[in-house]
Amino acid sequence: LLWSAAWPSGRNWMRFAAAVPVHVSIVRIQALADDVFGRRDDAHAWLREANGALGGQLPLALLDTEEGGRLVEAVLGRIAHGIVE
Repeated sequence: LLWSAAWPSGRNWMRFAAAVPVHVSIVRIQALADDVFGRRDDAHAWLREANGALGGQLPLALLDTEEGGRLVEAVLGRIAHGIVE
């Protein structure tokens, strides 16, 4: 569905559009974490735990920016390839 009359318009559209990349990033990272850890529960736990490779920050907390999403994705990639820090 590319268009819906229920979609926001005007000023509300700008807020909606600004939130979409963050949502897409979260969905993409969640899917990657699910693949890396093999179980959704393990992926959820990892996203909500402080991570040394991310300077002690929660991976989930970094997903509000594109740069943070790339950092989390890079750490997941290293984990997937057996590179543990």
